[in-house]
Amino acid sequence: GEKELMHGLSRDRQVAGNVLAPRGIGIRLPAWTSRLQPYPGLDELRWGDPERLREWTAFYQASSVGEAEVALLRKRNIDYVITRTGSPVDQAIRALPGPFKLMHDGSAYSLYAWRAERWAPLAEGR
Repeated sequence: GEKELMHGLSRDRQVAGNVLAPRGIGIRLPAWTSRLQPYPGLDELRWGDPERLREWTAFYQASSVGEAEVALLRKRNIDYVITRTGSPVDQAIRALPGPFKLMHDGSAYSLYAWRAERWAPLAEGR
């Protein structure tokens, strides 16, 4: 579950940068590693920045990955995405192995590396 993901993230020295994460994971992640900065961060959650919380919620409620989701990842300089394994957005991301490289396939959570440079060819073909 969550502990399995956190142990993996704390041990993998190459995983560093900004990560889009479910709320609970984002809150607890800084206790496990300082190499990953969750989005939204604790301050955004604490102060309830409406725009950031709205875009975060929309991403995790999505059942496909399109330009709106990619715009969030680019705008917030996201390097990694954590999803609940088997959720609609997780299934959509799994269907896009070019721009999303699976890094951790856990029973409860999955971690993907977001490779923005690989999105452009997909977008042009739509």
